[in-house]
Amino acid sequence: MTASNHRAHGQRSLLADAYEHLGQPDSAALTLERVTSDPAPWETHLRGVLPPFAHRRLVLLYARMGRFEDARRHWQIFSETVRTPDPELRPMIEEARLALGSAEAMAKSARR
Repeated sequence: MTASNHRAHGQRSLLADAYEHLGQPDSAALTLERVTSDPAPWETHLRGVLPPFAHRRLVLLYARMGRFEDARRHWQIFSETVRTPDPELRPMIEEARLALGSAEAMAKSARR
């Protein structure tokens, strides 16, 4: 990967980070949704790398936002994509799974 491709690859992720730090999770989610559905031309060679991690981040974002249907949809895609993860990735997978379950449980108890 060339230096310019590496910079381009990180632009959407950095933009999503910035939106999230500014308290704009909807904008962060929209930016990450584009990674999963509409890759920029310079990102097409990274299709197998970027989307799984974008899906994971979308699970976390949507769970925090209370958008459980969207979070579950991205969890489904993420868990189907990353079926045999390296040991280093397992904590990231578990974090997403727990975030979704915890957010849903909190929402259920709040409705009671």
